Amino acid sequence: PFNVFERLLSNVLGVSGGDLAGKVLAWVHETLQSAAIDDAKRDADEILRLIGLLAATPGAPPQVERQRGFEAFGHLFRALAAQGGVLLHVDDGQHVDAGSQDLLAYLSRELLDFPAVIIVLTRPDSAVEERYMVAAGDPKNPLIPAALALAPLKRAASRKLAARLCKGLRISKPALEKLVARADGNPLFLEEMLRATRDGGRRNARLPDSIRAVIGARIDGLSEPERVVLQAASVVGREFWMGAVCAQPAVERLGPVVDRTLIRLERLRYITRKVETWEGEVGWRFQSQMTQEVCYQLNVPSDMKTGHRAVADWLTSRPGATPHAQVGMHLDRAGERDRAADAYRAAGDAAIARFANKQAASAYSRALTLQRSWESSQTDRVQLELGICLQHMGDPVKANELLESLVRRDDVSATVRARALRYKARAAAWAGDTDKQMELLNQAIRAGAEAELPERLFVAADLAYALVRHGKVGKARKIIDGAMGAAYQADQLGPVLLPLAQLHQSESMWARNQGRLTEAEASARAAIELYDQLGYSLGVATTRTSLSALLRDMARYDEAVSVA
Repeated sequence: PFNVFERLLSNVLGVSGGDLAGKVLAWVHETLQSAAIDDAKRDADEILRLIGLLAATPGAPPQVERQRGFEAFGHLFRALAAQGGVLLHVDDGQHVDAGSQDLLAYLSRELLDFPAVIIVLTRPDSAVEERYMVAAGDPKNPLIPAALALAPLKRAASRKLAARLCKGLRISKPALEKLVARADGNPLFLEEMLRATRDGGRRNARLPDSIRAVIGARIDGLSEPERVVLQAASVVGREFWMGAVCAQPAVERLGPVVDRTLIRLERLRYITRKVETWEGEVGWRFQSQMTQEVCYQLNVPSDMKTGHRAVADWLTSRPGATPHAQVGMHLDRAGERDRAADAYRAAGDAAIARFANKQAASAYSRALTLQRSWESSQTDRVQLELGICLQHMGDPVKANELLESLVRRDDVSATVRARALRYKARAAAWAGDTDKQMELLNQAIRAGAEAELPERLFVAADLAYALVRHGKVGKARKIIDGAMGAAYQADQLGPVLLPLAQLHQSESMWARNQGRLTEAEASARAAIELYDQLGYSLGVATTRTSLSALLRDMARYDEAVSVA
């Protein structure tokens, strides 16, 4: 999801819900046209697709759709910047979704030469803040020139803030000064204590000593339906949906008052309504992460478990793609280990399809920890995928441990063994040990004799590539021809498209080695076409780099620059 940019467009236009898509389309189209941007209508559609307000293009790979959406947003912000400058301010950076983080990084690169400023505010203890601070401290990184750590408010500034917040509140100067001192320069703490003081004046409540106690005291002063709804909402998360709240047994007992209760809680500034995430489903958000955490801790364990189970079932029953990672988290907290393991495994598979190795590794690792009833073949596959993810993430030691444990066992399938050996060979190549690489690839060939066809083709592509680099071009050509013939004779071409692309890549290298530059060019273009069809951006990029060098060798310099 790209929640930040969905909310941004909603706020800019002052609309939400069913009116948002049409308003966004008209405004974006008008803005791009005013800047003489080509294909303004197409860019407007891509922006709507990226933020989920327009259905995805049938058959289009997710990575391709994502890149088109990024480029469309780049065109939009360049157009806005050209009108006199643009400021993009993102609050609560610790809650920014991963997609929006990537888009912010993309925009920071695209807007370097435009009058534009991107400001992200985040809590000092968040992983996002740490990531931004590291980037800002890197003199080679032009994207984040400065990161400012906001110090606690000084006493004079705290007094001014308190005076503004307590207008209409009867409170003596000594009492106000005491609050300022106890807030210790934390504006949120000060604001929450003043709110609790206001509520305490009516309810004769004692002023809490910590911010969590402040929030807890305010919640205690709510009516029973308000407390029940808040606590059920906290089980869903910082952002929640009315349907997920109503699905929980604790809320079902309240009857038809949930809608009115949510509106009341919005007026009390506990929550805020957000743009609909799913069609027909009202979305809400806790105004404060701490409020959500305190509400969650107020739930009794039995309500937590039944609540998480109900939310997981609700998420699974929704139309469209199932958010497996969220389902896994809720089932995990509900104590349903086996179902949670299956959900995390599905989340890992979905992340792999997006080439999101870090997310996949986290999901696979949790699945392996929770599973108790999988067949060995299921466990082997997940362990293999986890090892490959860790290798891509730059953790070769742990990756090798997982892969080696599979290779050593006699009861693993031929496909798993061949794939584990293939990735161990890649690790050896990256480490510069080409002899070890060839040894492992030959083992993979022998192990893969009974493996599934796609894996046999992958091994052949890797071995052919290595043989060309070792000067054994005749043997490489023989392997390429045999593997290509098997691929094109497959009953279904879909499962073999990726290894087929890698075979074309190896064939291009072979032809270039032999001085057959025209053949090398044709093979490289065939690989790019297949990678692009699969939405595999990394494969497209690496092959384009090779093709660009090849075109330069052919003295086609202008085309080489265009391809690069």
